[in-house]
Amino acid sequence: MHNSFYKISLLLLFTLSSPLRIFSQDLVINEIMTSNITSYTDEFGSTPDWIEIYNNSSQSIDLGKYFLSDEKVNLDKWKLPSIELASHEFLLIALSGRNINNIASAWKTVIKENDIWKYFIGDQEPPLLWKNNEFNDLSWSSGFSGFGYGDGDDNTIIENVNSIYLRKSFDINDVNNISQVMFNIDYDDGYVAYINGIEISKENIGISSDQITYLTNADMSIEPRLINNQKLDAVFVNNFQSFLVNGRNILSIQIHNSSISSSDLSAIPFLTLGYKDQAETENVADELISLLPKAHANFSVANGKESIYLSSSEGIIVDSVGPILIHEDMSYGRYPDGSNSWFYFIEPSPENSNPNTFFLGYVEEPLLDFTPGFYNGILSLHITNNNGLNSYYTLDGSEPTINSNLYQNAITLTKTTVVKIKSFEDGYLPSITNTSTFFINENVNLPVVSISTNPENLWDYDNGIYVIGPNAESEFPFFGANFWQDWEKESNFEFFDLQNIRHVNENSMIKIFGGWSRGNDQKSLAVAPNKSINYNFFDEIDINEFNSLVLRNSGNDWNFTMLRDGFISRIADYLNVDHLAYQPTELYLNGEYWGIHNLREKLNLSYINSHHDIDKDNIDLLELNGDVIDGDNEEYFQLINYLNTHNLNNDENYNYIKKIIDVPSFIDYQIIEIYIANIDWPGNNIKFWKEKGELGKWRWILFDTDFGFGWLYGEDYDHNTLRFALETNGPDWPNPPWSTFILRKLMENANFKRDFINRYSDLINTSFKTGEILQIFNNVTEEIKLAIPRHSERWNQFTYNQWLDNLNVIKRFIELRTVYLNYYFMEEFNLNEPKEIEINVSSTAGGKIKINSLWPAIYPWKGKYFKDHIIQLKAIPNPGYSFIGWSGASNSLSDSLEFSISDWSSIQANFSKSAEYPSVVINEINYNSSSTFDTEDWIELFNNSNSDIDLSNWVLKDELDTNIFVIPEGTLLNSNDYLIISRDTLDFNSLVGLSQKRIGEFDFGLNNSGDLIRLFNSEMILIDSVRYDDRFPWPTEPDGSGQTLELINPSLDNSIPSNWNSSLDFGTPGYQNSSFVVEVKKEKELPKEYSLNQNYPNPFNPSTTIEYSIRQSGNVELKIYDVLGNEIKTIVKDKKEPGIYSVDFNAFGYSSGVYFYQLRVNDFIESKKMLLLK
Repeated sequence: MHNSFYKISLLLLFTLSSPLRIFSQDLVINEIMTSNITSYTDEFGSTPDWIEIYNNSSQSIDLGKYFLSDEKVNLDKWKLPSIELASHEFLLIALSGRNINNIASAWKTVIKENDIWKYFIGDQEPPLLWKNNEFNDLSWSSGFSGFGYGDGDDNTIIENVNSIYLRKSFDINDVNNISQVMFNIDYDDGYVAYINGIEISKENIGISSDQITYLTNADMSIEPRLINNQKLDAVFVNNFQSFLVNGRNILSIQIHNSSISSSDLSAIPFLTLGYKDQAETENVADELISLLPKAHANFSVANGKESIYLSSSEGIIVDSVGPILIHEDMSYGRYPDGSNSWFYFIEPSPENSNPNTFFLGYVEEPLLDFTPGFYNGILSLHITNNNGLNSYYTLDGSEPTINSNLYQNAITLTKTTVVKIKSFEDGYLPSITNTSTFFINENVNLPVVSISTNPENLWDYDNGIYVIGPNAESEFPFFGANFWQDWEKESNFEFFDLQNIRHVNENSMIKIFGGWSRGNDQKSLAVAPNKSINYNFFDEIDINEFNSLVLRNSGNDWNFTMLRDGFISRIADYLNVDHLAYQPTELYLNGEYWGIHNLREKLNLSYINSHHDIDKDNIDLLELNGDVIDGDNEEYFQLINYLNTHNLNNDENYNYIKKIIDVPSFIDYQIIEIYIANIDWPGNNIKFWKEKGELGKWRWILFDTDFGFGWLYGEDYDHNTLRFALETNGPDWPNPPWSTFILRKLMENANFKRDFINRYSDLINTSFKTGEILQIFNNVTEEIKLAIPRHSERWNQFTYNQWLDNLNVIKRFIELRTVYLNYYFMEEFNLNEPKEIEINVSSTAGGKIKINSLWPAIYPWKGKYFKDHIIQLKAIPNPGYSFIGWSGASNSLSDSLEFSISDWSSIQANFSKSAEYPSVVINEINYNSSSTFDTEDWIELFNNSNSDIDLSNWVLKDELDTNIFVIPEGTLLNSNDYLIISRDTLDFNSLVGLSQKRIGEFDFGLNNSGDLIRLFNSEMILIDSVRYDDRFPWPTEPDGSGQTLELINPSLDNSIPSNWNSSLDFGTPGYQNSSFVVEVKKEKELPKEYSLNQNYPNPFNPSTTIEYSIRQSGNVELKIYDVLGNEIKTIVKDKKEPGIYSVDFNAFGYSSGVYFYQLRVNDFIESKKMLLLK
C-alpha cells in the first residue's frame, strides 16, 4: 500500500519554509545553493555555497544601497557591490566568508584564441629583452593561436621543439579604469608568462625563471584542458598598476615541452580586463565566462539551519529565505523568476533563469536492516522503510538510477560488496544514496578505507584515472598517461576503525596523487570530501576536521617497506617541525581488496590553518626556489635579497633574520633531513610557508622523505648529508646552490652555528638516540606486519622475506648512522670527540635545568656533547623555591651558564625554599565559550597576598613555548584583586563590558580538549601553572556550555581537579568566583586502604599525574613499563609514611603508545594502563 505521509509532510514543510514578501518588491532572492559541490567553482578554485539576486523590475537598481546577512539582528552585515543591476538581470554572490564586494563592473577579453601572435622557435636562446614592451619583434614569425602540435587544438603547427616564445600586444585607454586583470592559458606542458617584462604566472617549471633556458624541460607531461572539456585555471594578476601603461602593452609567454620527443605541445593564451566603469560586459571568451570573479559575502550559512536576509539601507527587510535543507548540488528557487512559487532544482542555474524542471521535495533515504561492517557467511539485506517506493541498487560502486537493479525482496551478499541504494517517486527528487560496504569473511589488521565509484571513472580507456590511456609514453613512469592528468572523479569514502566500526561515510572527489610513483601498479589517491570530515584519523594530532586527505602508496618506497615516510613522520612527532600525520590503512576499491595505503594529511592551506590557526587568505605557501602554491612570493624574495646583501656574522643582521625565519624550527628541519640522509632534497620536495605580515615567520615542512634511511643506495648510513646540505655548487638535482643557500648564510653567524651543533647533540641524546629510533621503527613495523603478506600477494612488489630484508637495511642505518654523522659534524665544524656529562639538581622539588634546547625530566641526566664546544645551561626554580648556585664544574651564582666541556663531567644546580614567593594564581579559565555568549578565550589571575604585585613583562604561555603573551609594562595587580587576560578584547567588551581589570590580546587559543597554562615572572621563573582537561575528574560543563572553570578557593592547589568547579552562568571575570568556598582546615585523615588511582589526564602528552594511597608505612616502588613489559623508569623508590601521594610522570622522549604503571608497597601490588598520544 502506498504511504503518502512523507509526501504530505514535505508539502507542509515547503509551505512553512517558503519566504514571505510583498510582491511590489523589485529586488529579490531568486535562487540559493547551500550544499555546493560542483555547480559553481569560484576564482579561487573553491566551491562555496551561493545565492542569486534578481532584478524583478523594469529599471536598473543600484545594489550599493542593499545589504545581505544571515542574522536578523545584524542586517547590514555585508554590503552589496556598488554596481547597477540591469532590469531582469542576475547577480551571483558566493557565501564564502571572503568579504569581496569590489568587483568589476564589466569585462572584456583582449587576447583570445585565434588571435595573431608573434613567435620565436626555441632552437636557440631568444634575444635578451624579448619579453619587454620595447623589444622589436618584426623579424619574428606570425601565427594564429593555439600553437604546438599533436593535440588537435593547434592553429599554428610547430613540431619537434623544446620551447616556443610568444608575444602579443593589447591596448589600454586608461589604466586607472582597470580594476582586475585575469590571465588564462591552456598549455602542455609548462610555461612562464610576463606582461611588459614582469612575470605574472609560471606553472610546471620548478626552477627560478632566470635559470630557464630554451632547453629547459617542463617538470612533467600534462595534457591541455579545453579539448578535454575541462575548465582553465584563472590567474588574477597582482600589482598590475605598477607595470601596465596607457597605450600599447605586451603579453609574452615561453612554452616548454616535457621533452623534445614528447608527443604533443600546446599553448592557447587569454587575457581579460575588468573595468571600473563600462556600460556592460562584452567580448568575453566563452571559455572564460564561468571564471569571472564574483562578489563574496563575509559569511557562510549552515545548510538547513540559517536564514538569509536581503535588506535596504533603511534597515527594512525586502526579502528572506530559509532555513531550508537542500541536498548536494541542488538548489532552491523561484519559478518563474521573481515569482512567489519556490521549488527544488536538480540543475542549478546561477546567473541564469531557473529551469522549468522542478520538484516539490525529496524522497526519504532507504534504510537497511544491517549496519555496514564485517560479517561472516552469507548476508541477506532488506530495506526497513520501503513504504511502497521504487528503490534501485548497484553492487559495482556505480550510482543507482532507475535502470539499476530494482529492489524486490532482499539483496544477498556472498563476498565483500559496496551496496548503493536509492529510492524514487514521481514529482519528487530521488533520495540521497545509501552507500554501505559489507565485508564478508575478511580478515583485516589495520583500519579500513572503502572507496566506491563508477567503474568507468577508474578503468575507462579514455577517461579512467587508474589506466594508461591513449597518450602515455612507453617508459616508466608513463608520462601522458591518464593517471598523470589532473582529473577528479566522484566517489564515496568510508572509514572503519580497528574495531571495525564505521566512523566516516562521505561523498568525495578522488584523483591520482603523487609524482614518479604514479607509474607503480598501485597508485596514491587524493581524497577531497564534499564537506569537511569531523573525525580524527590520527592519534598523534588533536585535529578533528579534515577537508582533504591522501591515501599514499608509500611513494618511492613502494617496492621496499611501505612505511619509510610514515616512520620518519613518527620521528618528527618529537621535533619542532611541520610534518604530515600518518595512519596505515587497508583500502578496498569498489569492494576489492587494494592493499596497504598510508592515510596522510594533505599539505595545503587547510593543513597550515588546522595546525597553526592562521587564516588561509593570510598564508604564503611556496615550494622549491620560491614557486608559488598559494599567496605570493614577494616576502620570500625580500628575505633572499636581504641574505644576499647582508653579512650574518653581524648579530644585528642575524637578529633581524630571526624575526623572519622560525630559526629553531628551521634547525630541526635541516637536522632531521640530514640525519635520515634524504638525498631527494634539498633541491626537491621543499615546501615552506609564512603568515603574511611582520608577525609571520617562514617555516619549512617535512614531507615525501622516501629517499631517507638508505633507500637509494641500499645502506647509505655513511652519506655525508651535512656537507651535501652545505654544498656551494651542487647539480640541478638534488642539491643546487639555491637549495643550500639559506643554511649556508645562517652558518655565517656564530650563535646560529652553536645552536645548530647543540641542537644536533640534544637530539642525538634524546629523540635520535639509537634505542629511541629503533623503538619507533619497531612500533611502526609491528603496526603493518600482519597486513604485509596479503598486500604483497595482491601487488607482488616483494615477498614477505624480501620485506624483512628491506627492514634490515633501515635497522642497520639506525645502528650506524650516529657514528658517521658525529664524525661529519667534527670534520665540518672542527669539533672534538663527544664527551659524556652529567647534570643534576639538589632536589627535583626545587627545580630543573635547561640544557641547550632540552628540559630533562629525570635527574641525574647524562648526555654526550662535543668536547670544548660551548653549551648553555639554565637553572629554573619551581614555584616556592629559589636558585642558590651551582656546584661541581662551576660555583657560579648566575642561573645561566655558557661554557665549553673540557675536563669536567658533572654539574649540579642547587635550590632552596624561598621565603618570598609572589602568590599570583590562575583563578578562572574560559577555554570554550558557548555559541550564544562567545567572549573568546580568557584567563583570570588573582593576587592571593597582602601586597600589590608588579606584573610588568610577566609572561603567559600555553603548552607551546612559542605561544607567548607578555603582560604590558606598568601592569600592577593589587592585593586580593583580579586581572583578566583576554584573547579578543572586542568580543569580551561587547558581552562583559569594559573593565580596567582586563588586558590583551593573546594571539593563541586555549585547547578545547585540555591544555597547559603557565605564568612566568619577568625573569622567566614559573609562578603558577594549571593543566586542565575537559574530561573527568575535571568539570566538563565549561567545554562549550557557557560556564567557566573556577578555582573554588585561591588558597587551594589549582593542579588538583577536585579544587575546581564550573561557574554559574557565564563566569565571574574580575570578581569572586561563584563557586567560592571558605577553606575549612581538617585534621589529616589517613587512608584506610592501599590504592592506585587512574592517572590524569589520560590519554596524556607529555605529562600526567599518578595518585596513590598507603595505609601503613613501607617501602614504595612506582614503576613504568612499556607494552612489552620492559621496565622503562622508576618514578618512586622511597620509604613513605601513611598518606595520599601524587607524582608527575613526564614522557618526553618516549614513543606514543600504551604504558603500564605498577605500585608495590608491603604486600600490595596493583597495575594500571595509560596511553601516551603525541
